[in-house]
Amino acid sequence: MCAAQTAPERFLAHLGTAGRIFIFWTWNCRINSGTVFCWAGSCESVIPTVRWSTSPASAIWPATFQYHLEAFDYIVKTPDRLETSIHHCLEAIQNRLLLERPAPVQVYTVQTGTSLHHIPLDEILFFETAFRPHHVLVHTSNSRMDFLGSLNEIQASLGDRFFRSHRAYLVAFDKIQKIDWKRGTLNVGGRECLLSRTAGRKLQKRMEASL
Repeated sequence: MCAAQTAPERFLAHLGTAGRIFIFWTWNCRINSGTVFCWAGSCESVIPTVRWSTSPASAIWPATFQYHLEAFDYIVKTPDRLETSIHHCLEAIQNRLLLERPAPVQVYTVQTGTSLHHIPLDEILFFETAFRPHHVLVHTSNSRMDFLGSLNEIQASLGDRFFRSHRAYLVAFDKIQKIDWKRGTLNVGGRECLLSRTAGRKLQKRMEASL
């Protein structure tokens, strides 16, 4: 590492400690007196690491193909533009990471005996009161689970994402496929759930409001 190139590390330190390793390669380039800035990717459970290199391009090509490096940006090395150039590059890296980061999966946790089950909300079709007092059934497309609970408490915790179609049913609003107003039923993910008259009026108003 060259002493003259240690200053940029102060800016790269802003990447934070997100449990990833970022490898940056730079080498002198005659075009516009710039420095090629390449992003190598990431590896989990390693603290962020930065490597600065003044090796000629011929020494970089093997690593480029081995680790699938890609040219990410160019940093102008002139004193009046170096700091701004690095700052803009780091912002671009952060924006890319935010776009590539998967959205956290929301789950509903159910306890059966001594076991905890984390069910993704996107997979839940509806909740239904069970025959056993104070028990609830949670239905997904391929499973049904009995646990101790209350529909009122579940409705309060999940909010508008689920709709109380009947005193015995709490259904995923976006999973409603068909409404039979005459029979008072809903088709939710291919399953039939009850729809009370009061809930039917609320459902109709909600659907009209969403148009």
